[in-house]
Amino acid sequence: MKTRFRLLLLSLLTACALGVAELPSSVRADDDDDHDLARAALEQHKALPLAQILEQIRPRLGGRIVGIEFEQEDGRYFYEIKTVTPDGQIQEVYVDARTAQIVEGMAD
Repeated sequence: MKTRFRLLLLSLLTACALGVAELPSSVRADDDDDHDLARAALEQHKALPLAQILEQIRPRLGGRIVGIEFEQEDGRYFYEIKTVTPDGQIQEVYVDARTAQIVEGMAD
């Protein structure tokens, strides 16, 4: 249990360092269903912490994050990240929660 607490604490500290704590509340995964689903996936090692995902993909987003959701589809977990591009367009990016790979919504 101490290991899980330390992992959670490290994730929260990393998120703060990355500026996630300063994002509007609509950006944080504060929906109870998303939160519970994400917590269960993290505990089962089926998903990476959001802070780790953001650290890996933020340079590729090309816009300001305005929303994040955690979803499950066909037994896989995804972070849906909405951004506003510099020209004002809304972009949805789907990221595999286990691998941090962008799987949909952005041309590579």
